[in-house]
Amino acid sequence: MTEIDLTAWGNFFFAGAGAAATLAGLLFVAMSINLSRIISFPSLSVRAAETMIGLGGTLAISMLALVPHQTCRVFGARVLVLGTATWVVPFGMQLRALARRLYVRKSHILLRMVIHQGATLPLVAGGVWLVRTDQSGLYLLVPGVITAMLSALMNAWVLLIEILR
Repeated sequence: MTEIDLTAWGNFFFAGAGAAATLAGLLFVAMSINLSRIISFPSLSVRAAETMIGLGGTLAISMLALVPHQTCRVFGARVLVLGTATWVVPFGMQLRALARRLYVRKSHILLRMVIHQGATLPLVAGGVWLVRTDQSGLYLLVPGVITAMLSALMNAWVLLIEILR
């Protein structure tokens, strides 16, 4: 098996890991400042949890990409496992929130679901491509990582600012 050449990708994954860790910290601050308010709205605690899971998955994948001397197949399997967990767990939470009507407007939860799919399905697809020993799967990780960051920024804003309106 050939080693995956992540040399050219190092800066992207290093930036992804740093951004995910920073946003997770911001989210913790937002949650601690507005904890009583977040707990009073069941939909917001679900939103906070799904955001932390997304950031955690992105952070872990970015850090694993920086591990030297791993094969494409091994890295792909790791991405596939983490990407699938990052997709399935929050999606299940969103489906339960939809079924229990834990939202202000139906469009809010549907938008969150669409954004979540955009952030996680590229990770799953990238993992599959990489397991097939096709390094082009790295390009599928890019929209997933970027969408996860944008989604986390949006959710941090809601949990820090919008919750007070």
